[in-house]
Amino acid sequence: MERSIECYKAALEIRTLSELPIDWAETEDNLGSAYLRRIRGDRADNLEKAIQHYQAVLQVRTHQALPQLWAQTQNNLGNTYLDRIRGDRAENIDRAITCYQGALQVYSREGTPQSWADTQMNLGNAYFSIILGDTATNIELGIQCYQGALLVYTREAHPLNWAKIQQNLGNAYRQITAGDRA
Repeated sequence: MERSIECYKAALEIRTLSELPIDWAETEDNLGSAYLRRIRGDRADNLEKAIQHYQAVLQVRTHQALPQLWAQTQNNLGNTYLDRIRGDRAENIDRAITCYQGALQVYSREGTPQSWADTQMNLGNAYFSIILGDTATNIELGIQCYQGALLVYTREAHPLNWAKIQQNLGNAYRQITAGDRA
């Protein structure tokens, strides 16, 4: 990952925002992903750098000009906010939800089924992570998102993703049951 980061930074010396904006945005997006997955260094610092790079990408990848790439960046940014260590946890989750909902304005089950299903699953995870508000409602919203993702990630076509969603659904239903006992 360290070599990847070095290479992306080197590419940005040529792939500048002013000269090659599309290429620059692609490299910035890759740099954000590298920091998101980076093991070395402080995890909180890495996530902050990922957020900075993804937000920079949105200068070029706008909803109007490049909607599919904008949605991809929104999904990546949502994943980063969901994992974010710094800042208020509830606010980070709200930001993640906003990013995922934005991506779902572009993605469709018919046109971009796997991107749509991934974002549904991510949104379900975000609802399941909410620490404020009505827990039962948030879990139900998460369940609806997981069930939506199952429309694409069937057992036959995508067994690993299907199993992951089944695991998430099991956790959600267990949480509801545990809440009923309280």
